[in-house]
Amino acid sequence: MAPDTAARAKRSGTEAVGSGLTGVRGLLRLARVTLVFILVLGGSVVVTERFVDSVRDVEDVGQVSQIMLDDVMFVLPDDELRASGAPTQLIERISAARPACLAREEPFDAYWNCYGRGETGEAFSPIAHREELRDLWLRTLTAHPVEYLQYRAELFGRYLTFSRLLYWPAEWRTEAESVGLGVPQGSAESLLGLYVRGTNDVVPIVYLPVFWAAVGALVCVWAGVARRITGRWLSRGDGRSGVRVPLRAEAATLASSALLYMLAYFPTIPEFHFRYTYWPAVALSTAVVLAAAGQFAAWRDQRSR
Repeated sequence: MAPDTAARAKRSGTEAVGSGLTGVRGLLRLARVTLVFILVLGGSVVVTERFVDSVRDVEDVGQVSQIMLDDVMFVLPDDELRASGAPTQLIERISAARPACLAREEPFDAYWNCYGRGETGEAFSPIAHREELRDLWLRTLTAHPVEYLQYRAELFGRYLTFSRLLYWPAEWRTEAESVGLGVPQGSAESLLGLYVRGTNDVVPIVYLPVFWAAVGALVCVWAGVARRITGRWLSRGDGRSGVRVPLRAEAATLASSALLYMLAYFPTIPEFHFRYTYWPAVALSTAVVLAAAGQFAAWRDQRSR
């Protein structure tokens, strides 16, 4: 091998190793920053919760029990429910509510649709026998994992392709007013309602979560290939990957946040209200603007060289 060829090969190998080490160090640095962020965020949430509890008389309503109730009611067979040893009152109430929900073709959100709400019958009142319900839920997951996944996949698929309660006027506020949290009516709310109804008539797809999931996927793909594509477009096809595309990381962060947020509804979605997609819609709208701005800035920067 010629000396210059050997030198080039050695230099190329050294650069590759250095690049690999730099990549590993970058990943470790990102992991440390992410861990610190999670700890700070988690601590802030705990402190905020304790502060709110100390200022307001907050009642633990255990809304997670509503999700467990759906899984038990629509996955666990009735004969296994009756043989479970759970309190008779809980068993009978679930058995009586199940056909009512199925007759309405709404095998979800049973707490509101057919179960009769909580122990007192009032909105958001806690479900009786929550500990026993949790035990039933764990039994359901372990005894019927396939049926559970099928049930949750069906609900998640419907969540992605169907939305209702796109706009909720500030009329349901009796409980809020009793603790000084009433929402006043005003022209701003009227304009908001007009905007939501108008856009739903013209472009109803923007109120479907599947649309925002597709947007999020496209933004993530763009973030992964933006430098290469921009280099090919503006560097006479040599495919250089060193082109800088501003705001790429920010757009990808927002998009991945929105997608993870939506994915978290797979085991938890209770209903198909559009309010569950507020953050993905806001985050991805911002991500698209950032992606467009970053791509334009990269194009302008390369063209000016």
